[in-house]
Amino acid sequence: MIGRRVALSEHSGYRGGLDTQFGQTGQHSVYTEHMGKEVMYHVATLLPFSETDTQQLQRKRHIGNDIVSLVFQEGSTPFSPDMVTSHFLHAYIVVQPEPGDADKYRVSVTARSDVPYLVQVYPVLQYSKEDLSSRNGF
Repeated sequence: MIGRRVALSEHSGYRGGLDTQFGQTGQHSVYTEHMGKEVMYHVATLLPFSETDTQQLQRKRHIGNDIVSLVFQEGSTPFSPDMVTSHFLHAYIVVQPEPGDADKYRVSVTARSDVPYLVQVYPVLQYSKEDLSSRNGF
């Protein structure tokens, strides 16, 4: 949908700060090229988890330094960007399944309270699985 899973050890394009030689940032990530721009996603579940590191610094090092975060949230619990502590994360794209319709998703854009209002005016949009997989919606 938003990119393809790539083996970091075989990847030669833009790496978004991920380690492509020694596996210190995991084995895989999600990557895409769109309109001549390369995007490497920092996927929390693909970054290494360390049982001895209670703060998960390797994960925070990448995700905490991003400006925009894509959040998939199951259920109808409201998302609040002020719950996330980061000096860099400013905006969030939140994707939630549409209640009662497994083929549709709600997509909303929100931002921290200290981000100018202009970023926060996007309405909640609905997309079907076909829209999301074709990239026509984005």
